[in-house]
Amino acid sequence: MIPWAEVVRNVASQTNTLVLDLNKASEQLFARLGPVRSMDFEGRPLTQQEIAAAKAGTTLAARQGGSKLGNQADYLHLNARGADDIASLVAKLLAARIPALAAHVFP
Repeated sequence: MIPWAEVVRNVASQTNTLVLDLNKASEQLFARLGPVRSMDFEGRPLTQQEIAAAKAGTTLAARQGGSKLGNQADYLHLNARGADDIASLVAKLLAARIPALAAHVFP
């Protein structure tokens, strides 16, 4: 996600637009949770291989053949719990960047 985040920051700089660095904040969240607890956010059922790799701290090789074979856990496509927690994170970032909104944000 780093290349996309960098493009967003560049466009925001050129247009004087507020940026919430969700890439950095979510990276910190997942680092704090660790690989196993982070999988609770995954949008699809996990394979035993994915769970074992997370527990061992390893990474599975990327699947070949594109999306027709399905995706591996990626921490980007979230389930309802993950969406709620990331939405809360966005609310906190927004309140921190725009203090006048803080009283109206309920993360």
